[in-house]
Amino acid sequence: MCAMDSLASDDLLIEEVRRRPLLYDQRLKTYRDKQLQRDAWEQVSRVLGQSVPDNKHRWHSLRQKFLRLRKAYVKSGSGSDAAKKQWALFDNLMFLNDAIQSRRQAI
Repeated sequence: MCAMDSLASDDLLIEEVRRRPLLYDQRLKTYRDKQLQRDAWEQVSRVLGQSVPDNKHRWHSLRQKFLRLRKAYVKSGSGSDAAKKQWALFDNLMFLNDAIQSRRQAI
Protein backbone atom coordinates (compact mmCIF):
# COMPACT_ATOMS: atom_id res chain seq x y z
CA MET A 1 0.00 0.00 0.00
CA CYS A 2 1.46 3.38 -0.95
CA ALA A 3 1.75 6.19 1.58
CA MET A 4 -1.20 8.09 0.09
CA ASP A 5 -3.46 5.03 0.34
CA SER A 6 -2.32 4.49 3.92
CA LEU A 7 -3.00 8.11 4.81
CA ALA A 8 -6.46 7.95 3.24
CA SER A 9 -7.35 4.69 5.01
CA ASP A 10 -6.07 6.07 8.33
CA ASP A 11 -8.20 9.16 7.78
CA LEU A 12 -11.27 6.98 7.14
CA LEU A 13 -10.56 4.93 10.27
CA ILE A 14 -10.23 8.10 12.35
CA GLU A 15 -13.54 9.40 10.99
CA GLU A 16 -15.37 6.13 11.70
CA VAL A 17 -14.04 6.03 15.27
CA ARG A 18 -14.88 9.72 15.79
CA ARG A 19 -18.50 8.89 14.92
CA ARG A 20 -18.55 6.32 17.75
CA PRO A 21 -17.47 8.08 20.98
CA LEU A 22 -17.86 4.90 23.04
CA LEU A 23 -14.65 3.68 21.35
CA TYR A 24 -12.51 6.49 22.76
CA ASP A 25 -14.33 8.56 25.41
CA GLN A 26 -13.73 6.96 28.81
CA ARG A 27 -16.13 9.41 30.44
CA LEU A 28 -19.10 7.66 28.83
CA LYS A 29 -20.86 4.87 30.69
CA THR A 30 -21.07 2.94 27.42
CA TYR A 31 -17.26 2.96 27.16
CA ARG A 32 -17.06 0.00 29.56
CA ASP A 33 -19.80 -2.01 27.83
CA LYS A 34 -17.84 -4.74 26.04
CA GLN A 35 -20.74 -5.82 23.83
CA LEU A 36 -21.35 -2.27 22.62
CA GLN A 37 -17.61 -1.95 21.99
CA ARG A 38 -17.59 -5.16 19.94
CA ASP A 39 -20.63 -4.01 17.96
CA ALA A 40 -19.05 -0.63 17.25
CA TRP A 41 -15.79 -2.22 16.05
CA GLU A 42 -17.80 -4.57 13.84
CA GLN A 43 -19.54 -1.55 12.29
CA VAL A 44 -16.21 0.17 11.68
CA SER A 45 -14.80 -2.99 10.13
CA ARG A 46 -17.78 -3.41 7.81
CA VAL A 47 -17.46 0.17 6.59
CA LEU A 48 -13.70 -0.09 6.02
CA GLY A 49 -13.64 -3.67 4.78
CA GLN A 50 -10.89 -4.72 7.18
CA SER A 51 -10.81 -7.06 10.15
CA VAL A 52 -11.66 -5.91 13.67
CA PRO A 53 -8.18 -6.81 15.03
CA ASP A 54 -6.50 -4.88 12.19
CA ASN A 55 -8.66 -1.81 12.80
CA LYS A 56 -8.18 -1.93 16.57
CA HIS A 57 -4.42 -2.30 16.19
CA ARG A 58 -4.21 0.58 13.73
CA TRP A 59 -6.43 2.78 15.92
CA HIS A 60 -4.23 2.07 18.93
CA SER A 61 -1.14 3.05 16.91
CA LEU A 62 -2.73 6.26 15.63
CA ARG A 63 -3.97 7.23 19.09
CA GLN A 64 -0.57 6.58 20.68
CA LYS A 65 1.22 8.64 18.03
CA PHE A 66 -1.23 11.49 18.56
CA LEU A 67 -0.70 11.38 22.34
CA ARG A 68 3.08 11.32 21.93
CA LEU A 69 3.08 14.31 19.55
CA ARG A 70 0.53 16.17 21.67
CA LYS A 71 2.72 15.73 24.72
CA ALA A 72 5.75 17.05 22.80
CA TYR A 73 3.70 19.99 21.55
CA VAL A 74 2.50 20.88 25.07
CA LYS A 75 5.98 20.45 26.56
CA SER A 76 7.60 22.75 24.00
CA GLY A 77 5.51 25.65 25.28
CA SER A 78 6.89 27.74 22.47
CA GLY A 79 3.61 27.91 20.61
CA SER A 80 5.38 26.32 17.69
CA ASP A 81 3.40 24.15 15.32
CA ALA A 82 6.36 21.78 14.94
CA ALA A 83 4.57 18.77 16.42
CA LYS A 84 1.51 19.37 14.25
CA LYS A 85 3.60 19.74 11.10
CA GLN A 86 5.33 16.42 11.69
CA TRP A 87 2.16 14.43 11.03
CA ALA A 88 -0.66 15.08 8.58
CA LEU A 89 -3.28 13.37 10.79
CA PHE A 90 -2.59 15.37 13.95
CA ASP A 91 -5.47 17.81 13.44
CA ASN A 92 -7.86 14.99 12.52
CA LEU A 93 -7.38 13.50 15.99
CA MET A 94 -7.90 16.73 17.94
CA PHE A 95 -11.38 15.50 18.92
CA LEU A 96 -9.56 13.24 21.39
CA ASN A 97 -8.46 16.25 23.47
CA ASP A 98 -11.84 16.50 25.17
CA ALA A 99 -11.92 12.79 25.98
CA ILE A 100 -8.34 12.40 27.19
CA GLN A 101 -7.17 13.53 30.58
CA SER A 102 -3.52 13.53 31.40
CA ARG A 103 -2.56 11.48 34.42
CA ARG A 104 -1.50 14.59 36.25
CA GLN A 105 -5.01 16.06 35.93
CA ALA A 106 -6.65 12.80 36.95
CA ILE A 107 -4.98 12.78 40.37
